[in-house]
Amino acid sequence: MAKLPQISDAEWDVMKVLWERDQAGAQEVTEALAVERNWRPQTVKTLLNRLVKKGAVAYAEEGRRFIYRPKVSRDAVERAESRTFLSRVFDGAITPALVHFLKLGNLSKADIAELKATLDRETDWRKRWRLGRGGQAGRGRPWHSWSLWCSRWSDESYRPAGASDSGRWSC
Repeated sequence: MAKLPQISDAEWDVMKVLWERDQAGAQEVTEALAVERNWRPQTVKTLLNRLVKKGAVAYAEEGRRFIYRPKVSRDAVERAESRTFLSRVFDGAITPALVHFLKLGNLSKADIAELKATLDRETDWRKRWRLGRGGQAGRGRPWHSWSLWCSRWSDESYRPAGASDSGRWSC
């Protein structure tokens, strides 16, 4: 996988506009940022050119205009930036980071419920993974215990075309 580009704060603002719109001209980006940033059009064009050189943005010529579109997804860049931040500030440890942000923020009951649901899903996923692997690394089938796999195999609709239940593999 290609390394994601490092994006500055100013470039991040430009990328947010492109991610929201899928594509835009320099004038559209300037207008979108006019409220929060008072940048001249040349500043926006400079930032767009930097993003093109970094490989974060692609462009196409339409007459006398350049239309810019993101080449990297917001999700991928957020993950990379999060990992960089965790490494730099919290030595890569997620738990101290979460505790720190929980102490900083005023969480509503809805926020707390969402966090609990997310943690429950993660815990449940990890538990299913361990059970499906038979508790041993490299063994078993992820997501399925042996008995579930056998019950599905005996149902012909789950078998690959041409596969038979020859009794060779008994459950």
